[in-house]
Amino acid sequence: MGANTPIEWCDATWSTVGGCSIESPGCIHCYAQQLAGTRLRKHPLYAGTTDDGKGRPVFNGTMTVAAPEHPTWSWPVRWRGLKEPLLGPGQPSLIFVADMADLFHPDRPAEAIDRVLASIVYSHHIGQLLTKRPAVMRAYFEELRRSARWLMWPHPIFGRSNFDPMVATFDAIVSRLWLGTSVERQAEADRRREDLRALSEMGFTTFVSYEPALGPVDWKGWEFVDQVISGGESGARARPSHPAWHRATREFCHTVGSAYFFKQWGAWAPACDGLGWRLEWSDESTTVITPWGSAMTWQGFHNARMGGDLADGYERSVTMRRVGKETAGRLLDGREHNDLPGERGRPPRTAHVATQRVTEPVA
Repeated sequence: MGANTPIEWCDATWSTVGGCSIESPGCIHCYAQQLAGTRLRKHPLYAGTTDDGKGRPVFNGTMTVAAPEHPTWSWPVRWRGLKEPLLGPGQPSLIFVADMADLFHPDRPAEAIDRVLASIVYSHHIGQLLTKRPAVMRAYFEELRRSARWLMWPHPIFGRSNFDPMVATFDAIVSRLWLGTSVERQAEADRRREDLRALSEMGFTTFVSYEPALGPVDWKGWEFVDQVISGGESGARARPSHPAWHRATREFCHTVGSAYFFKQWGAWAPACDGLGWRLEWSDESTTVITPWGSAMTWQGFHNARMGGDLADGYERSVTMRRVGKETAGRLLDGREHNDLPGERGRPPRTAHVATQRVTEPVA
C-alpha cells in the first residue's frame, strides 16, 4: 500500500512495481537496491530483483509488478490524502510513484505503466514520476498521446463501467502528473535535458532531482524546468557534495523563476567549530572537497597543494565532516528552501513542511 514518507518533497510514496538496473554513478549507493536486497528481499515486489555485488545488493534488471487483484492498485483512489499536504490545506497530496524502482526502465511493460498511471489519474492526487531514463518516459507519453489508449484504462475500483469524463483528454493526464529526471553531474544533465524539455513542451510540470550531487552542473538550457531539488548523498558510503553546487543551483532557480528545494546535506555537512567539531588531518570523518568534485583527506589535500598538484581554485575547496543525515540537516545558508512548482505561468509556491530544528554548520 501507499505510505507516509520521510522524503521531504512528497506527501506519500506508493509502489506497485519493482526492479531496476544501474544506469549512472548516482545509482551506485541507491537506497532502493539496498532495501530490496536486504530487509525487503522476501517481499513479492523485490524478491529476485538484486544480486550480490561484492558484498552488497545490486539491481539485476528483473522487473516485477503487483498481482492484478492486489488492493494496492486502488489505494490512490481510496486515500483521502493528508490533512496538511505540502501544497496546502484542501490541495491534492503529492505521491512519489514507484519510489523503489524506475517506472520507465526499458524492460518495463507498457501495460504495467498504464495501470500505474490509471490509478493516479483517477484519483484526486498528483503523481510525481522520477526516472534516470527520460528518453523512455518521453517515448511512452508521445505514444500514449498518439494512441489515446488512456480512454480504455479501467477505473481501479469499478472497472470500465465507471469511466470518468474528467480523464477524457490528454490534458487531464498532464494535470495529474509531475515528470522528473535525476542528474548527478554535468554529463547526466546534458544527456537528459532535451527529453525532459520535450515533456515540458507537452504541458507537463517538470522537475529535476539533483541528488546525489556528485559534481557541478551548469544549468544553462534548463530554463524550462519548473523545479530543481538538490541534495547530498546519505548512507554508509556517501560521497560529499560541495556547498557551491547547491548555491549555484539555487541562484539559477531564483534567476529564471523555477522552484528550488534543498532536500538535505546527507551524511556530510560543511565543517566548522560552531558545533564543537575538531578538524584533524588523521580524522577519517573529515574530508576536503574541491569545486570540481575531488574529495581527499586533509593530509592528502595539504600534500597536493604543497606539491602543486591541485588545479586553480583550490582555495574554494571546502572541509566537510561526516555527521550523519539527521545532524547535517537541510539548511542552506541558514534557512530551508521548500519551493514547489506553481501553476503554469505563476511563481513557485512554498511547501507546508515542519520547521527545521537543526542548526546548519557555517561553510
